[in-house]
Amino acid sequence: MNHNLLNAKKAYFFVEALRNYYKIKTILLSYNHINEECFKVLVEIFKVNNTLESIDLSFNKLNDNSIYLLYENLKENFSFKEINLSFISISGTGKSS
Repeated sequence: MNHNLLNAKKAYFFVEALRNYYKIKTILLSYNHINEECFKVLVEIFKVNNTLESIDLSFNKLNDNSIYLLYENLKENFSFKEINLSFISISGTGKSS
């Protein structure tokens, strides 16, 4: 799904489609202009699917809050081996209030 300009509405349908599909191991979501609003919907994947091993979120509009949300939702999901966060805009200062 690279280069698809994913928004929150499309992300919702994507998550719903994957909700009961447990064989998927890799999701490629680079270059989708995913922002924090959209990402809040996408993290549902991590809660319901424990077979994912790799996700590519590179070249998106994620921020510190998005990365914190990712961390919070992956704490109990031990299937992940690789997360590509290349070229995203995080400040390194942490989650904003």
